[in-house]
Amino acid sequence: MKRAGYNFLNKIIDIIYPQECLFCGKDGKVLCDDCLELIDFQPKNTCPFCKKYSFLGFTCRQCLSIKNLDGVFNFSFYKNIFLKTLIHGFKYQNVFILKDVLSFQLAIVLENIKKAQKMKKIPRVLNSKTYFFYVPLHKLKERFRGFNQSKLLLNTLLKNKIVSEKQIKYSSKLIRSRFTFSQTKLSQKEKEKNIKKAFSYKGKNLKNKTIILIDDVSTSGSTLEECAKILKENGAKKVYGLVLAR
Repeated sequence: MKRAGYNFLNKIIDIIYPQECLFCGKDGKVLCDDCLELIDFQPKNTCPFCKKYSFLGFTCRQCLSIKNLDGVFNFSFYKNIFLKTLIHGFKYQNVFILKDVLSFQLAIVLENIKKAQKMKKIPRVLNSKTYFFYVPLHKLKERFRGFNQSKLLLNTLLKNKIVSEKQIKYSSKLIRSRFTFSQTKLSQKEKEKNIKKAFSYKGKNLKNKTIILIDDVSTSGSTLEECAKILKENGAKKVYGLVLAR
């Protein structure tokens, strides 16, 4: 029933936005090449916690001594108004067609990581055995919104063969078991308290696995950190975030 609702909404969107750019109105694509160039691929090279320089967003050694999240890879800065508009349109206005554009941006980040690995600039993060998870919503919030944006992004990466079925087979086993309020307007301490013990994992042991957590935006890193904590308690060796914007 829910999937039928998605299909119906997408048909309506095709009528409202008949393959024309959302920004300039040019015919042909939901985001034309000229406007796409305005969304710079600009990874934030800082530790997600202390904000000191760290290539591609790896967690620095000092923070890693007290944190579980090994880094946050991103496409660009949230202050980019074009990227912010796309994320808001997808997440809050149900423009589901944008999942293709946004998942393509995540694919660019993954390709950049592969290049850095090949040049031996970073530790090996990606391989065929790397598992991908989406950050879950509480069932009440997902029912109210009608979808989980992070899950849709991961499923689009799967559809486009960026990731494999094997790599996402445990993704639904990470559960938001406690309802939490929106993190948007909370202070750092309030965010950490709000999200504490909000997740559980119901899958097989993740012994020595590397995990990539998909989400749309990361600000303080509190949500990704709490997910990383529960995944490492269940055997994961490394846990990284992969987001559109920081």
